[in-house]
Amino acid sequence: MAYDEILKTLESWDAKSLISLAQEDEEILITLIRMLDEERFQLRVLALLEELLPPLRTNREIYKELFPRLLLLLTRNRKTAVKAARVMKVLLLQEPPPQREICGPF
Repeated sequence: MAYDEILKTLESWDAKSLISLAQEDEEILITLIRMLDEERFQLRVLALLEELLPPLRTNREIYKELFPRLLLLLTRNRKTAVKAARVMKVLLLQEPPPQREICGPF
């Protein structure tokens, strides 16, 4: 799904479609996370992420994309900060992604 299609679906607030698409395609999830940089979509994307993250096993790429953005959003207005904190809670309560062995087994 192209960025423009995701944008249109987000603007029309078809949350069910976005959730099912993001569950099937990690690239859509990453695109949604990157949309947190745009203030006009922050609350909608945070609401989607709160629904999306519990059933997903989040991988390192998702953590790398999402965690810094959530930290920044915690400093925004109260409504955005509360939503970001709720998503962060969901993220932190998940089992962490496995670390790759860099040096091999000891």
